Amino acid sequence: MNKIDKPHAIPQFNLYGEINESLHRDAEFIHIEDISTRCKKNNWQINPHRHGVLLQVFCMFEGEIKVKLDERHHLLTGSWVIVIPSGFVHAFEISSETKGVVLTIAEHLLTTNHDQSNKDCFTPLLQSPQLIEFKEEDVLLKQLKNYIKQIEIEFNSAETEQYIMLEWLVKATVLTLKRQLHHFDFQAITNNKSYQIINKFRDLLEKNFTKQWPVEKYASILCISPSTLNRLCKEVVGKSPKTTIQHRLYLEIKRRIIYTDDPLDQIAYNLGYKDPGYFSRFFKKLEGVSPRNYRNNKMDL
Repeated sequence: MNKIDKPHAIPQFNLYGEINESLHRDAEFIHIEDISTRCKKNNWQINPHRHGVLLQVFCMFEGEIKVKLDERHHLLTGSWVIVIPSGFVHAFEISSETKGVVLTIAEHLLTTNHDQSNKDCFTPLLQSPQLIEFKEEDVLLKQLKNYIKQIEIEFNSAETEQYIMLEWLVKATVLTLKRQLHHFDFQAITNNKSYQIINKFRDLLEKNFTKQWPVEKYASILCISPSTLNRLCKEVVGKSPKTTIQHRLYLEIKRRIIYTDDPLDQIAYNLGYKDPGYFSRFFKKLEGVSPRNYRNNKMDL
């Protein structure tokens, strides 16, 4: 991938860089198109960006995709689905032989208007990017292709209640992906109270991590004690809430160092650090180098 000039902020697009403010207000947004339709217009390369309110599902049934998710690079061939929730930086290089579709969904569609047990079915695919592999013999691959085909037909139709049908098909598609990803009993996990609390914690963290809230603040909002939050977080996530908070900040620091040319002091202030020196020490403790050296090293790649 060619070196790309850094913007002043990480590009945040609605759909493929097309600025349309109505999409931010449209909780019912669903879009589908062939990978080739869009990507060949961009020389089969999509530069680093993220989306504010959209979940994107890249379904590749044949070909090759090089995908970058934050700092991690992946080379995928064959049948894969790449699920990218809002807020995550991603980029692609796609071979011209690649066949598949891109399904774009307003996340609001999957997170509201459900009872809690149904809503939690979608959370694993809304919290972090997922790379989901399918084998040709997988029953769920055939099911996925059938849903995709029905979405394409409905998307291009003018039938009455079109959007209701699209909503049902999209939800069936996302649940199919979840089944392929996890292969476990959905009802057991969606009824798990610990899982529900940690999902709420993650959602709070995503919305408030720049405020530098202590663990006690999150626990208070969740109406549990800090020790309970600590125990549940370790059970579900495998690390303490304090570490989870630190790692979210650490990830965002790396994103802004790599994908923007904002001064380091400005990045520190924007992420809630009043002392740039503490910001630098925090980053160096986790990364092993200072923010400045980290940026210089990335510029040389």
